[in-house]
Amino acid sequence: MFHVKHSTRNKPKAADRQERLGDDLERLAAVLNCQGMPLSSEAAAALRRFIGLLFEWNRQINLVSRSDEDRVVSRHVTESLALLAVADFPPGAVIVDFGSGGGFPAIPIKIMRPDLRVTLVESVAKKTAFLATVARELGLQGLSVLRKRAESLDPAELDPPQIVTARAVATLPSLWGWAKAILPRHGALLALKGGQLENELAPLRAAAGVVSIDCIPFPTPFGVELSRCVVRITKG
Repeated sequence: MFHVKHSTRNKPKAADRQERLGDDLERLAAVLNCQGMPLSSEAAAALRRFIGLLFEWNRQINLVSRSDEDRVVSRHVTESLALLAVADFPPGAVIVDFGSGGGFPAIPIKIMRPDLRVTLVESVAKKTAFLATVARELGLQGLSVLRKRAESLDPAELDPPQIVTARAVATLPSLWGWAKAILPRHGALLALKGGQLENELAPLRAAAGVVSIDCIPFPTPFGVELSRCVVRITKG
């Protein structure tokens, strides 16, 4: 367990951060409501607690860059929840998240959609400890943490997922190679990506088992960087 030292000198800065966090969550809630995805008070409280744990643990392990701490809602939480607006997550769907790290996108999605059954796959012990702490302290039922590399997953140890998610983990060919090993027919990889993707997409267009590839932009109201998109690869 990691112990966090607290200092009274940090209180004004912490108060400013909490005020900004509250404002950012209110803006996100307004966007979600306009998209027909209302954020309940329970979900908002869970997101705030999750972010609080993220800040605490980030002092000891690298979950997000320090420069991102003041924009964790606008950059990380918002993009994670925007995924729900661009892809279909059937009720009770089984989700596997590769390289979960700081919990994005899977933890915010699970908070917003508690009906989903989510497995977080992370190989770094300290990060799996963080994820397990979040699951326990937020009481997230139907969420499990698996300490393993995505490429070494055994399909027999998982319920077949309808969806595999990944954010800032690996190239698309690598992600697809790992995902197709555990996805059933018609299952999909949803990769949150940015930048120039042609070199990553080209090898997949003729890859065995790929029935479709779509690059889906995020809805404008979420304010996600225009260079970012969701790459959906569906297994045939």
